[in-house]
Amino acid sequence: MKLTAVCGLAALGLGAALLTACGGAATATAPSASASTAAPETSPPSTAAQAARTEAELLHLLESAPAPADHVVGTLSSRQIRDELSEFRESSDRYTANPAGCAGLAFANALDVTKGATAAAISVLPGDSRDVESMSALSMSAMSGLDPQAMGRARDALADLVDRCPEVALSGGKDGTIQSAGRRISVPARTTGVLAVRVHHVFPSGETQETVLINALRADVLLTAQVTARSLSDADLRAASQMLDRAADQLP
Repeated sequence: MKLTAVCGLAALGLGAALLTACGGAATATAPSASASTAAPETSPPSTAAQAARTEAELLHLLESAPAPADHVVGTLSSRQIRDELSEFRESSDRYTANPAGCAGLAFANALDVTKGATAAAISVLPGDSRDVESMSALSMSAMSGLDPQAMGRARDALADLVDRCPEVALSGGKDGTIQSAGRRISVPARTTGVLAVRVHHVFPSGETQETVLINALRADVLLTAQVTARSLSDADLRAASQMLDRAADQLP
């Protein structure tokens, strides 16, 4: 339970490198947040929507926030993101949430991509370790191509979820119940209009995992930075905030 639960809860937000560390998406036991925390499905973008930036533009934007020299950067395109979301969605029915409708809190990640958007993501992992038991890992996504109202809803979706569902218990896994609790937090980001949430998970073994997600809407791009670890430090929050700030600085 321990390894696969960590991989399932974090893999989408940490990208291809962590999926490899977990033994591939097929071995993960938890579904994507897409089923319940993703921004609401929207009709095709209205004529008011700005033209979507290309995946190449979004990846260039994300990679403008350089990783430490001893870290490995992996990338995901819109197609890869949706493929991974589809893989995880197939396993979602095995879990039961209490309260009902709050399962998305446990599966919160940086890759909740709204239908019709163009997106890209990067993951940043320590180059000398694939130890998911102890490592802290960063990821960041960029989404573009929706009308302003849809982008605003996507930005607010996770913060609204933790207001509505501050706690959830997930049962259905063979090893017991996962307890998750979320709340809004402040982070040391320079970018204006930042929304940040912290989600704390307790596994049946008693071990824990924490994830912080930081959202900011800048120009026509929704940026989401994520950091996940067994226990997050102030330095981890600074690293995620700085990653978001550096990407936001590239936008008008």
